[in-house]
Order: sequence, then C-alpha cells, then structure tokens
Amino acid sequence: MADGTLMAAEAASAPDRVARLLRDEAGTIAAIAAALAQSPPGLAVTVGRGSSDHVCTFAAWSFARWLGLPCMSLPPSLITREAAPLRVQDALLLAVSQSGRGADVVEVTGWAGRAGACTVALVNDPASPLAEIARFVLDQQAGPEQSVAATKSVICSMAAVQALTAALAGRLALRTALARLPDDLAGTAGRAGHLPIEKLAQARNAFVLGRGAGLAAGLEIALKLKETCGLPTEALSAAE
Repeated sequence: MADGTLMAAEAASAPDRVARLLRDEAGTIAAIAAALAQSPPGLAVTVGRGSSDHVCTFAAWSFARWLGLPCMSLPPSLITREAAPLRVQDALLLAVSQSGRGADVVEVTGWAGRAGACTVALVNDPASPLAEIARFVLDQQAGPEQSVAATKSVICSMAAVQALTAALAGRLALRTALARLPDDLAGTAGRAGHLPIEKLAQARNAFVLGRGAGLAAGLEIALKLKETCGLPTEALSAAE
C-alpha cells in the first residue's frame, strides 16, 4: 500500500481497533460463550459475502481446530430462493457483515433464529438490520470503513472470531496470543516496506497459497489484489 492513501491509513489503524475490540467486547464475548456452553451446538453455520465470507472460512477452521465443532458455509440462496428444509435447530449461526445491511444475509439470519439456531451477528454497525434480528451482536469495533477495499474491518472480524473461540475453548495459549495480537499486528505492518514492490508491480497475474488458518488470509489477499490492482489472482490451498 502506498503511504498517504486512505486504505493504508485504515489498515494502519487495525492494531488500535483490535485492542479496542478485545477490551470493549469482552463482556459480549463472555455472554455468547456462556450461552453456548449451556446449550452446546452440534454444528456451526456461517453466512457472509466477499471479505466477510473469508472471515467465515477462518471461523470454520478455528471452530473445528479448537472446539471440535463442524462448521459449514451456507449459500444464502439455499434459503432465500430454494427454501431448503435445513435442520439448524440448536446450531450456531454466525453472520458476518461489515454493513449489516446485506438483504440475503439478514434474511438467512432471521430464518435461522426462527428455526431454533443461536444467531450471532458480527457487524461494524450495531444499529444495522442484521444486528436487530440476531440474538447476540458482536461489534467489530473497526470504526467507519471509508476505503472501498475493506481492511481493518476484516482484521477485526477475524480477531473477534478468535476471541470467541478462545472463550469457548478455555485455552490459555489462545488467550495469551490474543493479548499480544495488537502489538504483533503493529510489528507486521512496520515490515511492509521491505516487500519487493517493483518486482511485484510487473506481475500480470498472481497466485496466493495458504493452508489451515492461512487459507482465509490467502483468499482475502487474492480479493484485495483483484479489487485494488485489477490483477487476476487466484487463492489456492497449499494442502491440495
């Protein structure tokens, strides 16, 4: 990212925003974890679009890895167009949306709540329609997202997912890693200037490899290259 751009400025604010999220949303995360501990779900279902769906990919890996909880991404059209009779009673439904205004995501979340799922909205606007319809609302705390290519809201969303996972798993290692996350993010941002930008700018297409938790980041990097550079990019699982 070029210095002085709105995208660079918003990305640079991510460490402070994540620190605020971990501080201000601790009570909400504890409440969600307590409700799920009282009625443990046998399945997690996620719904999101674009960058938010990449956060859902990260959530699926985290829930499976740390909680042993199977997780699937739900294509909204299965509900909004096909009215598929999916059995989600007693499931966890995680809806991720920066704006909280995607009509299909809102519709699926409302359907899931009526079907008996525990619905959690991870949004950047706690007054949005998605927040109003969900049982629990987890504020990304990213602040206004003015750059067309989302940055800090994606980072905050992934941090929120991991904070919820840590609360449910009760693992000290996860809590310790979260506590140092803002400093780790700041340190990583400080190394961005060492990237070989001149060589990268000559590329005509790109591939991004990732596996495990890194696959979600790879998907998001590929999307960013397409959005901001017009560079045909494909994210691939290194495990495959």
